[in-house]
Amino acid sequence: MTQVRPTKRGDSAAAEFAYAHAGATHMGLPTLRWPLRVLVIDSATVITSDAPEALFSRGIDLMPYSEGTGALIGLLKDEPALVVAPTDMAEIDLVRFVTAVVTWTEIPVVVGLGSEPGAGERAFQALEAGARSILALPFNADQISMAVRQMGFTADSSTVSMRIGPLTLDPQAHRLTVDGNDVNVTPREFELLRYLMRNHPRVVTVEELTQAANIYEDSTDAATRVHLTRLRKKLDGVSIAGGPSVLENVRGLGYRLRG
Repeated sequence: MTQVRPTKRGDSAAAEFAYAHAGATHMGLPTLRWPLRVLVIDSATVITSDAPEALFSRGIDLMPYSEGTGALIGLLKDEPALVVAPTDMAEIDLVRFVTAVVTWTEIPVVVGLGSEPGAGERAFQALEAGARSILALPFNADQISMAVRQMGFTADSSTVSMRIGPLTLDPQAHRLTVDGNDVNVTPREFELLRYLMRNHPRVVTVEELTQAANIYEDSTDAATRVHLTRLRKKLDGVSIAGGPSVLENVRGLGYRLRG
């Protein structure tokens, strides 16, 4: 792969990306995980106020940035499945930004069409530079969800790996790792943990967790508590010594994951 060498900021895509990532190499699509991450620039005007919460319930997590330089830096850190860039984005011209992203990554870019003078022309120039589609601003949850599906991604937690804090859960491989260490869990423990990860960071009651595992004939609240206790011991056994348990028992309320 071609290495990007540090250079003074300029008009080229190489200069933009090298400024943000000295020594970086061309990156493909990041490993998809649940919730899917969507990097959004200038989210205060691009996204409707109710969209973040509605999207998270659909398995999509918005990663907001106020301007283009920070977004370029965030590409490698956040590993988004999709980038949303408005026509009036700050610091970096939209076309230069799109060119940098498509030159050095395979992450698709959706252009948000604003109402400022010249927005339409900039949007079509961005398409010529490699952006995938154009949507009118502000986006709502339905539009972002549709854009994610149009790019061929799914926010279905039954197939996409989930990552919260030190935990990584791969439903297809039925594999759990904590800080990179494999942890052997039973099928029921796996389902309980997956449900907790899907509902992170809220506290989930034991009754709700029992319902989530109702595919088992002996699912009772008492049995669920036993399985959660065993799961917590397994997670603590490979976590950083002395640190808080990643699976927290909130007295009188239920369980939640830290991270």
